[in-house]
Amino acid sequence: MHSMNVPMLGLLALNLFAQSASASVDPERVVVPPLSIFSRHNQQLEDDEVLVKVTAWDERSGEFKNKSSNLTISAADYEQYQNLSSAVFEKLARNTSVIKEDNNKEGTAFHIGENLVLTNAHVLSSTRRNLTRCSGFELRDSISAKTYQCHKVHFCSSENDVCLLEMKEDRKRPLSDGPALKLLNNFFPRPGLWDNTTLTSIGNSGGFGIHLAKGRGMTIAMNFVTFQAPITSGNSGGPLLTEEGLVVGVVREQSLQKIKLHRDDQVYNTATRIDLTIKLIRQALAQDPVTLEKFNRSVVE
Repeated sequence: MHSMNVPMLGLLALNLFAQSASASVDPERVVVPPLSIFSRHNQQLEDDEVLVKVTAWDERSGEFKNKSSNLTISAADYEQYQNLSSAVFEKLARNTSVIKEDNNKEGTAFHIGENLVLTNAHVLSSTRRNLTRCSGFELRDSISAKTYQCHKVHFCSSENDVCLLEMKEDRKRPLSDGPALKLLNNFFPRPGLWDNTTLTSIGNSGGFGIHLAKGRGMTIAMNFVTFQAPITSGNSGGPLLTEEGLVVGVVREQSLQKIKLHRDDQVYNTATRIDLTIKLIRQALAQDPVTLEKFNRSVVE
Protein backbone atom coordinates (compact mmCIF):
# COMPACT_ATOMS: atom_id res chain seq x y z
CA MET A 1 0.00 0.00 0.00
CA HIS A 2 1.26 3.45 -0.81
CA SER A 3 0.40 5.86 1.98
CA MET A 4 -1.41 3.76 4.58
CA ASN A 5 0.44 3.22 7.82
CA VAL A 6 -0.57 -0.24 9.06
CA PRO A 7 0.07 0.37 12.78
CA MET A 8 -1.99 3.58 12.62
CA LEU A 9 -4.76 1.72 10.80
CA GLY A 10 -4.68 -0.94 13.47
CA LEU A 11 -5.07 1.74 16.12
CA LEU A 12 -7.92 3.34 14.19
CA ALA A 13 -9.64 -0.02 13.83
CA LEU A 14 -9.15 -0.69 17.53
CA ASN A 15 -10.80 2.61 18.41
CA LEU A 16 -13.71 1.85 16.09
CA PHE A 17 -14.28 -1.73 17.20
CA ALA A 18 -13.10 -2.12 20.78
CA GLN A 19 -16.45 -1.17 22.32
CA SER A 20 -18.52 -3.18 19.83
CA ALA A 21 -20.30 -5.99 21.58
CA SER A 22 -20.86 -8.13 18.48
CA ALA A 23 -18.71 -7.04 15.57
CA SER A 24 -17.00 -9.99 13.83
CA VAL A 25 -13.49 -8.64 14.16
CA ASP A 26 -10.16 -9.16 15.83
CA PRO A 27 -9.02 -5.51 16.13
CA GLU A 28 -5.35 -6.49 16.19
CA ARG A 29 -5.69 -8.13 12.77
CA VAL A 30 -7.58 -5.36 10.96
CA VAL A 31 -5.36 -3.91 8.23
CA VAL A 32 -8.00 -1.68 6.63
CA PRO A 33 -11.36 -1.01 8.36
CA PRO A 34 -14.61 -1.06 6.32
CA LEU A 35 -14.35 1.71 3.72
CA SER A 36 -17.51 2.95 1.99
CA ILE A 37 -16.03 2.88 -1.51
CA PHE A 38 -18.74 4.77 -3.39
CA SER A 39 -19.89 7.14 -0.66
CA ARG A 40 -20.75 10.64 -1.91
CA HIS A 41 -18.92 11.94 1.18
CA ASN A 42 -15.52 10.72 -0.06
CA GLN A 43 -13.32 13.68 -0.98
CA GLN A 44 -10.34 14.16 -3.27
CA LEU A 45 -7.55 15.92 -1.37
CA GLU A 46 -4.30 17.51 -2.39
CA ASP A 47 -1.11 15.45 -2.67
CA ASP A 48 -2.88 12.59 -4.47
CA GLU A 49 -4.88 11.51 -1.43
CA VAL A 50 -8.56 10.73 -0.84
CA LEU A 51 -10.59 11.10 2.35
CA VAL A 52 -12.79 7.99 2.56
CA LYS A 53 -15.74 7.26 4.83
CA VAL A 54 -15.17 4.47 7.37
CA THR A 55 -18.47 2.97 8.44
CA ALA A 56 -18.56 2.36 12.21
CA TRP A 57 -20.34 -0.21 14.35
CA ASP A 58 -23.23 0.25 16.73
CA GLU A 59 -21.68 -0.36 20.13
CA ARG A 60 -24.77 -2.14 21.47
CA SER A 61 -25.97 -4.25 18.54
CA GLY A 62 -22.70 -4.71 16.67
CA GLU A 63 -24.32 -3.77 13.37
CA PHE A 64 -23.24 -1.02 11.00
CA LYS A 65 -24.53 2.49 11.55
CA ASN A 66 -24.42 5.67 9.49
CA LYS A 67 -22.16 7.47 11.93
CA SER A 68 -18.62 7.20 10.69
CA SER A 69 -15.08 8.44 10.82
CA ASN A 70 -12.77 9.11 7.88
CA LEU A 71 -9.48 7.70 6.67
CA THR A 72 -6.99 9.32 4.31
CA ILE A 73 -5.56 6.91 1.73
CA SER A 74 -3.58 7.37 -1.44
CA ALA A 75 -5.42 8.10 -4.68
CA ALA A 76 -3.73 5.04 -6.20
CA ASP A 77 -5.13 2.76 -3.48
CA TYR A 78 -8.56 4.34 -3.80
CA GLU A 79 -8.58 3.80 -7.56
CA GLN A 80 -7.60 0.17 -7.08
CA TYR A 81 -10.33 -0.34 -4.46
CA GLN A 82 -12.93 1.25 -6.74
CA ASN A 83 -11.88 -0.90 -9.69
CA LEU A 84 -12.28 -4.10 -7.65
CA SER A 85 -15.53 -2.95 -6.05
CA SER A 86 -17.04 -2.00 -9.43
CA ALA A 87 -17.50 -5.71 -10.14
CA VAL A 88 -19.43 -6.24 -6.88
CA PHE A 89 -23.20 -5.71 -6.70
CA GLU A 90 -25.84 -5.24 -4.05
CA LYS A 91 -28.44 -7.99 -4.11
CA LEU A 92 -31.96 -6.67 -3.50
CA ALA A 93 -35.30 -8.43 -3.19
CA ARG A 94 -37.86 -7.06 -5.66
CA ASN A 95 -40.96 -7.29 -3.45
CA THR A 96 -41.78 -7.60 0.24
CA SER A 97 -43.56 -10.94 -0.13
CA VAL A 98 -40.41 -12.52 -1.52
CA ILE A 99 -38.34 -10.98 1.28
CA LYS A 100 -40.71 -12.37 3.90
CA GLU A 101 -41.13 -15.77 2.27
CA ASP A 102 -37.74 -16.70 0.93
CA ASN A 103 -35.01 -14.11 0.63
CA ASN A 104 -32.70 -12.05 2.79
CA LYS A 105 -33.23 -8.30 2.68
CA GLU A 106 -29.74 -7.63 1.42
CA GLY A 107 -26.71 -9.48 0.18
CA THR A 108 -23.91 -9.41 -2.35
CA ALA A 109 -22.97 -10.94 -5.70
CA PHE A 110 -19.98 -10.34 -7.99
CA HIS A 111 -19.45 -10.40 -11.74
CA ILE A 112 -16.88 -12.82 -13.18
CA GLY A 113 -17.51 -11.98 -16.85
CA GLU A 114 -19.94 -13.00 -19.60
CA ASN A 115 -22.97 -11.94 -17.48
CA LEU A 116 -22.05 -14.64 -14.94
CA VAL A 117 -22.08 -13.84 -11.22
CA LEU A 118 -21.30 -15.77 -8.05
CA THR A 119 -23.17 -15.50 -4.75
CA ASN A 120 -24.29 -17.66 -1.81
CA ALA A 121 -27.14 -20.16 -1.86
CA HIS A 122 -28.55 -18.49 1.25
CA VAL A 123 -28.43 -15.10 -0.52
CA LEU A 124 -30.45 -16.51 -3.40
CA SER A 125 -32.85 -18.21 -0.97
CA SER A 126 -32.57 -17.89 2.80
CA THR A 127 -34.64 -21.07 3.22
CA ARG A 128 -32.56 -22.81 0.50
CA ARG A 129 -35.76 -24.34 -0.85
CA ASN A 130 -35.83 -22.43 -4.14
CA LEU A 131 -32.30 -22.70 -5.49
CA THR A 132 -33.40 -22.97 -9.13
CA ARG A 133 -35.80 -20.02 -9.21
CA CYS A 134 -34.42 -17.02 -11.04
CA SER A 135 -36.85 -14.34 -9.87
CA GLY A 136 -37.75 -12.15 -6.93
CA PHE A 137 -34.44 -10.30 -6.77
CA GLU A 138 -32.15 -8.00 -8.73
CA LEU A 139 -28.57 -6.82 -8.60
CA ARG A 140 -27.77 -3.11 -8.31
CA ASP A 141 -24.67 -1.32 -9.54
CA SER A 142 -23.51 1.00 -6.74
CA ILE A 143 -22.07 3.54 -9.18
CA SER A 144 -24.94 4.03 -11.61
CA ALA A 145 -27.82 2.52 -9.54
CA LYS A 146 -28.54 0.41 -12.65
CA THR A 147 -30.27 -2.88 -11.83
CA TYR A 148 -29.90 -6.26 -13.53
CA GLN A 149 -32.38 -9.12 -13.60
CA CYS A 150 -31.53 -12.81 -13.38
CA HIS A 151 -31.75 -14.97 -16.50
CA LYS A 152 -30.82 -18.44 -15.21
CA VAL A 153 -29.47 -20.31 -12.20
CA HIS A 154 -26.73 -22.53 -13.66
CA PHE A 155 -25.53 -24.08 -10.42
CA CYS A 156 -26.36 -23.96 -6.73
CA SER A 157 -24.94 -25.97 -3.83
CA SER A 158 -26.80 -25.73 -0.54
CA GLU A 159 -24.09 -27.74 1.20
CA ASN A 160 -21.27 -25.45 0.09
CA ASP A 161 -23.45 -22.32 0.01
CA VAL A 162 -22.46 -21.08 -3.46
CA CYS A 163 -24.37 -20.39 -6.69
CA LEU A 164 -23.53 -19.44 -10.28
CA LEU A 165 -26.12 -17.19 -11.92
CA GLU A 166 -26.42 -15.70 -15.39
CA MET A 167 -27.93 -12.23 -15.58
CA LYS A 168 -30.03 -10.86 -18.43
CA GLU A 169 -28.13 -8.77 -20.96
CA ASP A 170 -29.04 -5.09 -21.00
CA ARG A 171 -28.50 -3.42 -24.37
CA LYS A 172 -28.07 0.08 -22.95
CA ARG A 173 -25.60 -0.91 -20.21
CA PRO A 174 -24.36 -4.47 -20.80
CA LEU A 175 -23.12 -6.21 -17.69
CA SER A 176 -20.88 -8.31 -19.94
CA ASP A 177 -18.92 -5.16 -20.86
CA GLY A 178 -18.44 -4.13 -17.25
CA PRO A 179 -15.70 -4.92 -14.72
CA ALA A 180 -15.22 -8.56 -13.76
CA LEU A 181 -13.13 -10.40 -11.19
CA LYS A 182 -10.86 -13.36 -11.90
CA LEU A 183 -10.96 -16.61 -9.90
CA LEU A 184 -7.62 -17.96 -8.65
CA ASN A 185 -7.47 -21.77 -8.72
CA ASN A 186 -4.86 -23.76 -6.77
CA PHE A 187 -4.16 -20.93 -4.32
CA PHE A 188 -4.46 -22.73 -1.00
CA PRO A 189 -1.75 -24.89 0.54
CA ARG A 190 -2.57 -27.87 2.75
CA PRO A 191 -5.65 -27.78 5.03
CA GLY A 192 -5.06 -26.69 8.60
CA LEU A 193 -2.36 -24.20 7.74
CA TRP A 194 -2.51 -20.82 9.45
CA ASP A 195 -0.61 -17.88 8.06
CA ASN A 196 -0.66 -14.10 8.08
CA THR A 197 -1.80 -13.58 4.50
CA THR A 198 -3.81 -10.37 4.12
CA LEU A 199 -7.17 -10.94 2.44
CA THR A 200 -9.76 -8.42 1.25
CA SER A 201 -13.53 -8.68 1.64
CA ILE A 202 -15.92 -6.62 -0.49
CA GLY A 203 -19.67 -6.58 0.05
CA ASN A 204 -22.92 -4.80 0.78
CA SER A 205 -22.04 -4.45 4.46
CA GLY A 206 -25.10 -3.97 6.63
CA GLY A 207 -27.09 -3.01 3.53
CA PHE A 208 -25.25 0.34 3.50
CA GLY A 209 -23.65 -0.20 0.10
CA ILE A 210 -20.39 -1.65 -1.11
CA HIS A 211 -17.58 -1.65 1.46
CA LEU A 212 -14.01 -2.92 1.29
CA ALA A 213 -12.02 -4.15 4.28
CA LYS A 214 -8.76 -6.02 4.86
CA GLY A 215 -7.69 -8.42 7.58
CA ARG A 216 -4.47 -10.28 8.30
CA GLY A 217 -4.57 -14.07 8.76
CA MET A 218 -6.34 -17.14 7.39
CA THR A 219 -6.88 -20.80 8.26
CA ILE A 220 -7.60 -23.38 5.59
CA ALA A 221 -10.28 -26.05 6.07
CA MET A 222 -11.36 -28.80 3.66
CA ASN A 223 -14.14 -26.79 2.02
CA PHE A 224 -13.75 -23.36 3.58
CA VAL A 225 -11.23 -20.70 4.45
CA THR A 226 -11.48 -18.63 7.62
CA PHE A 227 -10.35 -15.02 7.47
CA GLN A 228 -10.03 -11.86 9.54
CA ALA A 229 -11.29 -9.10 7.21
CA PRO A 230 -14.27 -7.44 8.99
CA ILE A 231 -17.73 -8.32 7.65
CA THR A 232 -21.32 -8.01 8.82
CA SER A 233 -24.78 -8.97 7.56
CA GLY A 234 -25.08 -8.17 3.85
CA ASN A 235 -21.51 -9.23 3.02
CA SER A 236 -22.69 -12.76 2.23
CA GLY A 237 -22.00 -13.68 -1.40
CA GLY A 238 -19.18 -11.19 -1.84
CA PRO A 239 -15.65 -11.97 -2.98
CA LEU A 240 -12.66 -12.71 -0.77
CA LEU A 241 -9.53 -11.58 -2.61
CA THR A 242 -5.75 -11.69 -2.52
CA GLU A 243 -3.69 -8.51 -2.44
CA GLU A 244 -3.43 -8.90 -6.22
CA GLY A 245 -7.22 -8.70 -6.53
CA LEU A 246 -7.88 -12.36 -7.41
CA VAL A 247 -10.84 -14.20 -5.88
CA VAL A 248 -9.99 -17.06 -3.51
CA GLY A 249 -13.35 -17.41 -1.75
CA VAL A 250 -17.05 -16.53 -1.68
CA VAL A 251 -17.85 -14.89 1.68
CA ARG A 252 -20.24 -17.15 3.53
CA GLU A 253 -20.68 -16.46 7.23
CA GLN A 254 -19.93 -14.00 9.98
CA SER A 255 -18.11 -15.32 13.06
CA LEU A 256 -20.27 -16.74 15.84
CA GLN A 257 -17.80 -15.21 18.28
CA LYS A 258 -18.37 -11.63 17.21
CA ILE A 259 -15.40 -9.73 18.57
CA LYS A 260 -12.12 -10.58 20.21
CA LEU A 261 -12.12 -8.98 23.64
CA HIS A 262 -9.78 -11.42 25.36
CA ARG A 263 -6.66 -13.29 24.33
CA ASP A 264 -8.39 -16.67 24.07
CA ASP A 265 -11.43 -15.49 22.08
CA GLN A 266 -11.87 -17.26 18.73
CA VAL A 267 -12.94 -14.80 16.04
CA TYR A 268 -13.03 -15.71 12.37
CA ASN A 269 -15.33 -15.36 9.36
CA THR A 270 -15.73 -18.07 6.69
CA ALA A 271 -15.81 -18.25 2.91
CA THR A 272 -16.31 -21.13 0.50
CA ARG A 273 -12.98 -21.91 -1.13
CA ILE A 274 -12.90 -20.83 -4.77
CA ASP A 275 -10.96 -23.92 -5.90
CA LEU A 276 -13.79 -26.11 -4.61
CA THR A 277 -16.32 -23.79 -6.26
CA ILE A 278 -14.50 -24.05 -9.60
CA LYS A 279 -14.43 -27.85 -9.38
CA LEU A 280 -18.15 -28.13 -8.56
CA ILE A 281 -19.21 -25.69 -11.28
CA ARG A 282 -17.10 -27.42 -13.92
CA GLN A 283 -18.73 -30.72 -13.02
CA ALA A 284 -22.22 -29.19 -13.12
CA LEU A 285 -21.60 -27.56 -16.53
CA ALA A 286 -20.18 -30.68 -18.18
CA GLN A 287 -23.29 -30.92 -20.37
CA ASP A 288 -23.37 -27.19 -21.09
CA PRO A 289 -20.15 -26.52 -23.02
CA VAL A 290 -21.13 -22.97 -24.01
CA THR A 291 -21.56 -21.79 -20.41
CA LEU A 292 -18.58 -23.85 -19.29
CA GLU A 293 -16.36 -22.09 -21.81
CA LYS A 294 -17.61 -18.71 -20.56
CA PHE A 295 -16.98 -19.69 -16.96
CA ASN A 296 -13.49 -21.02 -17.67
CA ARG A 297 -12.48 -17.62 -19.03
CA SER A 298 -12.79 -16.27 -15.50
CA VAL A 299 -10.37 -18.80 -14.01
CA VAL A 300 -6.66 -18.21 -13.47
CA GLU A 301 -4.93 -21.59 -13.03
